[in-house]
Amino acid sequence: MAISKKGKRRIVVDGEQFFWRYCDGAIHVIDHDGRLNAVSGSGLVLVKGARFRSVAGCGGLHRLFRAPDFFGVAHYPSMVEDFIRWATADGSDPEELDRSGLSGSLLDQERQLREAWDLPS
Repeated sequence: MAISKKGKRRIVVDGEQFFWRYCDGAIHVIDHDGRLNAVSGSGLVLVKGARFRSVAGCGGLHRLFRAPDFFGVAHYPSMVEDFIRWATADGSDPEELDRSGLSGSLLDQERQLREAWDLPS
């Protein structure tokens, strides 16, 4: 699958090519074939691609998970690399959040991720 590289920075992690961009307080990361497609910020990650940790059934629908806050107020390539390693690692699955149960600041953070990705709320 071809992906748009316009406006994205290239990073190589463990010999694999990824692209990333910073937008509105969130980091959008996509791998060379679009299987890892995630946006992260404020301790949350919104995933669309089929490749995300060892979570089964990713791909198609956007799914929301808790994640370590890799970025804080800064966004350096080393932080993006740490996020990519975490997102592609096997291991315990992060907590999945049901959008209908979100309230307050979590709902605001989820909306921010969707806006950074140009998704409808």
